[in-house]
Amino acid sequence: MKLLLVGRGPVAQVLAASARRTTDVVLATRDDAPGTLALDVARHRRRPRRSGRTTVLTLPLAEAAAREWDVVLTTAPVDATALESLLAASPRAALASVTQVPSEADALAHAADGRPWGLVAPGFLAQGRDAVRWWQPGGAGVGLAGEAADMLREALDPHRLRLKDVPAFAPLHAAVVPMATVAMLERHGWDRRRAAADARRVVAVVRESGEALAAAYGGTPARAAAPVVASVLRLLHRVTPFDVDAYARDHFGRHAAQTRTLLGDWVRLGECFDRPALRTAELLAELSAVTPRSAATV
Repeated sequence: MKLLLVGRGPVAQVLAASARRTTDVVLATRDDAPGTLALDVARHRRRPRRSGRTTVLTLPLAEAAAREWDVVLTTAPVDATALESLLAASPRAALASVTQVPSEADALAHAADGRPWGLVAPGFLAQGRDAVRWWQPGGAGVGLAGEAADMLREALDPHRLRLKDVPAFAPLHAAVVPMATVAMLERHGWDRRRAAADARRVVAVVRESGEALAAAYGGTPARAAAPVVASVLRLLHRVTPFDVDAYARDHFGRHAAQTRTLLGDWVRLGECFDRPALRTAELLAELSAVTPRSAATV
């Protein structure tokens, strides 16, 4: 099994470290040079359990495009031209992406052009670059959706990641509650108490976007209750094994442009399927008044 992971951020490194020993893994970005990356990946716990795989090969995208792959899994936005080039030498490769953004999922389906494709919902939080630490909450698992799920299951080690099959567009629904909350956190300058006081707005965004996604892709709309959202925001630091405030500012701050894209997709789908998302549009307008740090395309 030959797995190409596009990206080399913390999520990509966790997935690379969690591949089966029989899987040949390569990390690739536009700026990578051919070589070897030493992995320092461990789960957050009192005594961190390190990954079995300690090194992984790296390639620039241009060289990766000349090789044949069984699975191409993107963990960062890839422009259409680069993706087309990557797939040219791998006509039988499955295509998958770690994304919960509807427009990115639609672009992935278009790029697949008849080959197996799917979405991955990581179900864990990861931080760091040289030393990556990750945490998978109690009942969460890595959701594998779509036709590519079988090949992804062959590539990844179920003893290192809790893998679970989920319906085709379940990862899009899974993003609604956490990302509506993240958007409200950013709106309030990453202050969890101020965001908690605005929990009713989070619930309104969840309701609107959940209904828009269900109309577009099927499935059950996400739901949330204001007291629960407020309590989670206030108490989150007690259950996470790391500085959750620093993580939110750093990780979601760097991906703020993607948060805006996500909200914009929810609004667009609401308009297309007669599910007005007025509160979501309002929140998007407030965030759009602030210039985000952009995440580079791979």
